[in-house]
Order: sequence, then structure tokens, then C-alpha cells
Amino acid sequence: PTPASQLLVPRRLAALQQYHHHQQQQQQQQWVEPKALEIGAHAMAVCETLSRRIAAAGGAALLMDYGKDGPYENSLTAIREHKGVHPLSQPGHADLSAWVDFSAMRLAAQQAQQLEYESSSTAGAAAGAPTVGTAATSSEPAAAAGQGVDVYGAISQADFLHGLGIQARFQALAEGASPEQVDALSSAYQRLTDMGPGGMGGTYLAMAITQKGLPVPVPFVEEQQHLQQQQEEDG
Repeated sequence: PTPASQLLVPRRLAALQQYHHHQQQQQQQQWVEPKALEIGAHAMAVCETLSRRIAAAGGAALLMDYGKDGPYENSLTAIREHKGVHPLSQPGHADLSAWVDFSAMRLAAQQAQQLEYESSSTAGAAAGAPTVGTAATSSEPAAAAGQGVDVYGAISQADFLHGLGIQARFQALAEGASPEQVDALSSAYQRLTDMGPGGMGGTYLAMAITQKGLPVPVPFVEEQQHLQQQQEEDG
């Protein structure tokens, strides 16, 4: 196992219990334990690094790919001539592909600051520095961890693009366009926002990491409003 998998996989597995409990409450059904679980430790490590960098230096990151906002068993496939084939059917003649678990990446990004804080506290104590909580040094670990981050999403590509105003953009481009151009624009719009089975609008997801205190990125505003309303209803 790689160093990333040794550190991150146990944290992902520990978080799944809470995820499954939430799913059971939402769906009111018993969760069936999968036979296998696919965990992208490298993707988690990248998000952890991004989170720490953004917290310390500012800025934001936008992550988009095809995947799921939750765990899954096995997504490894191969693509040859625009069609899915078995990964071992033609080795070396097909592109390998796998989904992205956005819930795991969100977990890594959110936990990065807490782990940085704990690491700074432990290092300070080991060096003989005053323990965290004393008046003189209570801000030191926080300074080492930066300003913190906010994590938004994952939301569907369709919601992301509609949040950016793709429909208004389509209508503006269609005005004065030829019938052939309108058909091409309409086809592209439908392809990008298709929420049907296998459609790009639902298959591709988007997630954002921003330095804490920055405004909510526009495409994620509706999601945050929905989450706030849900929290108020849950009490």
C-alpha cells in the first residue's frame, strides 16, 4: 500500500458509517453492505493538499469530473472507439477510466485543516512549547493551519451550468442565428445538461474549495440555500 492509502483509506472507512446512517434515515431502508468498495486515496490526497494550500495562501479550486457523490463498489472500465469494453479485453489498446468519489474528496478537504491543527499542536507539545489553550500560544496552531476553507458540492454539471446562466447564454446566441446554428446550439445545450441515464448533466459533478470567508461561488448558492433550509427543518 502507498503512504496515501495507509493514511487516508482508514479515515474514509470510518466516515462511511455516518454516511450509511444518514442514507438510512433519508431512504428509510436498511443499508446492504457491499462486497467491495472503491476508494481513490490519491484523489483524497490531492484534495487535502489543495485545501491546505488554499487555507494558507488564499484562492479557490474547482473540481469537475464524472463520478458519484457517495461510495460505490467498482467503476473501473476501459474505453475503446468511444465504447466501454472490459479493462482486460485489449490491454494497451484502450483507455482505462474510473469514477471519482466526490464525497471522499469532500471529506479529505474538510478534514485537512483539523489534521493540520492537531499536527501543529502535537509538534509544539513535543518540542516543549506551551500546550494549546494557554493564553500566550492559543493562536499559534490556528496560524499554522491558515484561515480554513469552505467546501461546496458536489452538484450535478446541469445545476452548475444552469447556475452560471447557460440557458440565458443559449438564448442570446440563438438570437439571429441560422436554423442550422440554432440546431447545433440546442444539441450542445441538451448534451451538456442531460440528466437522463448516462447523460453528461448528471454524470459529471462539480465541487469547489474556497478560502473561508469568501462569497459562495454562484453555481453553489442554490445548494447552500437548500442545505440551510434542511438544517432549519431538522431543528
